[in-house]
Amino acid sequence: MLPPNTVLPQLPGVVEVGGSSRLPVLTICQFEPAMVAACQQAGASVQAVDPMTLEEIFVVNVQNRRDRAIA
Repeated sequence: MLPPNTVLPQLPGVVEVGGSSRLPVLTICQFEPAMVAACQQAGASVQAVDPMTLEEIFVVNVQNRRDRAIA
C-alpha cells in the first residue's frame, strides 16, 4: 500500500513500475532485501516480494527492449 503523497525512492535495477497509484508493482532486476527497507522508510508498506517466472522475465525483457527501440 502506498499512502497519498508518498514518493518511492529511486532504486537501482527498476525495470518497470506498474499496478496502480494505490498499489504499485515494481519489477526489479537483481533484487536486494535492502530495497524493501528503502520502500518502507519512504512510507510504503510492502505486501509481498514474489520472484518472477522465466516466462515473466522474458516478457519484461522483450517489452523493455521494444520500449527502448521506440524511444
